[in-house]
Amino acid sequence: MDGAKRRAAPGVARRIGLATAVLTAAWLAIYTTSVLAAGANAGVASIVVPTNQSVVISSGGSQTVWALKLPTGAACSADTAGSQYLIQGYLVNAGANPDPGLLTFNSEGPIGTGTVFPLFDATGSPYISKPTENTTGAIRNIPGFDLNIFSIDGRTTVRNPEGTLVLPAGTYNIGIACSKPGPGGISTGDKFWNTTLTVVAATGDVNGLTWTGPTTTTSSSSSSTSSSTSSSSTSSSTSTSTSSSTSTSSSSSTSTSTSSTTTSTAPGATTTTTSGSASGAAVLGTTSSGGGGTAASSGTQTLPRTGTSPARRLFIATGLLYLGYVVILVARRRRPGTIAHLLEQSERGH
Repeated sequence: MDGAKRRAAPGVARRIGLATAVLTAAWLAIYTTSVLAAGANAGVASIVVPTNQSVVISSGGSQTVWALKLPTGAACSADTAGSQYLIQGYLVNAGANPDPGLLTFNSEGPIGTGTVFPLFDATGSPYISKPTENTTGAIRNIPGFDLNIFSIDGRTTVRNPEGTLVLPAGTYNIGIACSKPGPGGISTGDKFWNTTLTVVAATGDVNGLTWTGPTTTTSSSSSSTSSSTSSSSTSSSTSTSTSSSTSTSSSSSTSTSTSSTTTSTAPGATTTTTSGSASGAAVLGTTSSGGGGTAASSGTQTLPRTGTSPARRLFIATGLLYLGYVVILVARRRRPGTIAHLLEQSERGH
């Protein structure tokens, strides 16, 4: 009996070592594939008035209709007709989903962690799986959106007599993404254009919430006028200077500048008309802004780091592969001793 156990031991060890190595390699391949499949940050999405996209909306309520303006030439890497690439809208908790490129999509919209929703247009329809322009993959005809389908507590409203979706107070990544076909009907990210929206509870709103857009810092200088007069001649001069700037920081350096800005405030929303040019990369993560006010507070946006480091995971996977290899080597080294033992038993039998 003891001899049988000793003969079986190396085979069991080899099988355990081989299974460990195979499972670890499979896990490592899946993890690496998911990381490499992440969508690329293609730029900033701006919250604007749907009928006049030069007008930026910095705050509003649940009934405020807004659109997302993408950079000129925004397009998916391939089109819908030939490659099944699709356009998706998303609204996801920024703390749980700091990188929209890691979102996946199915027939009901985005898949992520925590609070995850598609965008809903002003008619209450989800903006999901929309086709691109043929051949070019360009993104066209983005509709107006609002938060009417949501409330701070799931209440019923006149427009939503069967109830609303609960949208907790917090900061959200919102934007437009391109998705590409994946296994099992799950699409992965191709590109995305992102901005942030901070939601707070508000008793004055029919759905109990208001929102503010990305945090900005604005400064302006005061006007000064001087004049001088003499008996023989009169001269006067007036100089007025106004400057405004917006700066944003994330994991990569980003800056935006405008030559002039005019801001007007109406009940329930604040709009800003900007002339000049802007450039930069999409901003992700959390923001700091005033609670439900119409003027954005000063501060910066940063990309939070959550989850386990990829380097640490790769190190662990490599260690497990090495462990499996060592187990297999140990099992092989025991084989000659086992064969010698069998020969000795055979001689004794004779």
